[in-house]
Amino acid sequence: MEYFGKASTSKETTEEKQAEEKLKLVLIELGMDKRTDTTYNENSYIDNRINEQEGMTVLEGDIVSVDGWKFEIDRSVPKIGESLGKENLNLAIVIEAKVSTSDDYTKATITIEIEYEGEIESIEINGEQKQLPGKQNGKYVLSTDVVDNGDYEIIVKDKEGGFSRKKVKVSDIIKDMYIYNKADMEKFRDIVNTTGRTFKDNTVYVMSEINLEGSNADQWVPISNFEGTFEGNNHTINGIYIDSNEDGIGFFKSNRGTIKNIITSKDSFIKGKTYVGGVVGINYGTIEYVINNAKVVSTGAATGGIVGRGQGKISKSANLGDISGGRASNGTSHTGGICGDLVNGIIEECFNKGTVSIGTASMASGIASRSYGGTIENCYNSGTIIGTGNTFGGIMGFTGDSSEPDIYVKNCYNIGKLQTGTYLQGGIVGNDTNRKMQASNNYWLDICGASVGSGNPSGNTNAVKKTEAQMKALATTLGDAYTNDIQNEDGTWKYNDGYPILVWQIEK
Repeated sequence: MEYFGKASTSKETTEEKQAEEKLKLVLIELGMDKRTDTTYNENSYIDNRINEQEGMTVLEGDIVSVDGWKFEIDRSVPKIGESLGKENLNLAIVIEAKVSTSDDYTKATITIEIEYEGEIESIEINGEQKQLPGKQNGKYVLSTDVVDNGDYEIIVKDKEGGFSRKKVKVSDIIKDMYIYNKADMEKFRDIVNTTGRTFKDNTVYVMSEINLEGSNADQWVPISNFEGTFEGNNHTINGIYIDSNEDGIGFFKSNRGTIKNIITSKDSFIKGKTYVGGVVGINYGTIEYVINNAKVVSTGAATGGIVGRGQGKISKSANLGDISGGRASNGTSHTGGICGDLVNGIIEECFNKGTVSIGTASMASGIASRSYGGTIENCYNSGTIIGTGNTFGGIMGFTGDSSEPDIYVKNCYNIGKLQTGTYLQGGIVGNDTNRKMQASNNYWLDICGASVGSGNPSGNTNAVKKTEAQMKALATTLGDAYTNDIQNEDGTWKYNDGYPILVWQIEK
């Protein structure tokens, strides 16, 4: 058994000098970085650079091991301070290590094999002592899972005080994810869909404009079950193409997390059967500051510009794309500019400018078509609604059956044209036959195509008719979420033809 102690031979002196020169070169490079790199610091930056080098390890404080020789460094310069001699290395202990990353990229497994004829006293990984495994086929084998990227130092000690050291790097664990291109977006989608990882407690950041280059031959597969935060950073996702006959279709199939600050492009096309949305098929979570420009089509029911079925919250979002709703077996369409079915959900500070059409089917609106309870507050519709059936409203289509929860609608207005059948048609709501709508401070334009604010019961209770001039002066009455449109120098209007706009439209 061969051990090495203090330097005493000319060979060891040469080895020490070589180690010293090796460290000196690294410290010279660090000195240059100190003058040129704004991220430089005397702690983690130096530690990381040294630990990246073959045979070098920062032991503790200012002590660095280089090929088994210890040196004290002066971090402020940086330079070598003092040589502390040779470590008690046992070269007979041979350590091999490999790293494998889990399919969902949440952890890595470090597998360690140790060959040594003698007895091992202990095994440590980054200072944490591991249970000593039994010897199999002349080797000690153990595995340990880690959840962070970084350098992991393995130290194996024998019973006589000698030791061996090996470093292994873990770099493929993904916590937060950063998306720069189509390949990154597909990788994110595939992690969710194939491994079941939901990204709960993690954030996915979109870092640039994305072009998915979708076509009939290269269709986007919706992201199935997301529970994290999707931060779009106000970038646009272009080229989404889905032509499906399945339920729950959108860029996301379902969301239980937060999706925000994302735009879908006008060249995108999203088609499904039931629960079809421009952004999310079925939403249980939060959606905010999302703009949909995609064309959305369904062959069944529950279709919306943002979500097909809304059981969560949609805030400060807009639909600008055209929506074409299908027809369920009972003849209804449940198609809305923002949301198809609202199920105890919340829609606040949203607007629709897209055309909503349902052919011969029934039930369509500018914001949410069919209520199973919830709240619509501070929303407006300027999109045209087209259909030959019944149950059409500028804001709400059908407010729900008698056994279902109430729908609260307040501070909303409609200026969108209703090119529809006149049965159960209203400037605000089509059918409130079961008196499920609790409404206040809502307005509709007298020339929108409706004769009453509520189709059933027919009348204008909490749905006040206004002329164009009156509607354009309504921002203060509607409340703090609204402000006046901005007039350009040429007399045109910046946002909404002079009608009230939401404050966030200017802020964003």
